[in-house]
Amino acid sequence: MKILKLFLFFIAIGLVIISFTSDSSTLGDLWSNYHINSLIGLQKFIENILILSSLNIDLWYNIILPLLKLKLLFILALFNLLLIYFIKK
Repeated sequence: MKILKLFLFFIAIGLVIISFTSDSSTLGDLWSNYHINSLIGLQKFIENILILSSLNIDLWYNIILPLLKLKLLFILALFNLLLIYFIKK
């Protein structure tokens, strides 16, 4: 298991380095290419929830949009690190 964890760790490091050095696509790009209407629907849903709850938070622009701008390779690296963490010893 230690060899597998070490291998996955090096893959995660490589993915992080590649994600910051290349112009890979982002999560938002992938989602908009796959199904743009659901992305627009999510934005409308979040804005309606904030209007109904009368919160003065711009949730879409401060939280959701930065998440959508994350590069896919970086997200894969995070999932890889989570996989390493949850593999049994």
